[in-house]
Amino acid sequence: MTNEEHAMTNEEHAIELSNNPTNLLACLREAKKVLHANMLPFFKQSKFDFEGKRLIGEGVCLQWKVRHCPDKPVNYKNQQTRNGTVVLKLYLAKQEDE
Repeated sequence: MTNEEHAMTNEEHAIELSNNPTNLLACLREAKKVLHANMLPFFKQSKFDFEGKRLIGEGVCLQWKVRHCPDKPVNYKNQQTRNGTVVLKLYLAKQEDE
């Protein structure tokens, strides 16, 4: 391995995944599969927002993040995975401007 080549860190891998629309959508769809059945109707007509890194449903969204608290250091409660993390959030239409 040369100086220019290095093994990607989990954070670098997660960021690379999120910069590819196909991979990001696949990650969000995987997260949708594990939702409680009561939540699935909210995503019946979901919309993929690549720029916002989210899958928008009716009043909720699945939001991709590099880790739970991206602005905090990696630790036991804020672990870094190779795929990042996806959280379920309330979504209000006005957020489209953010």
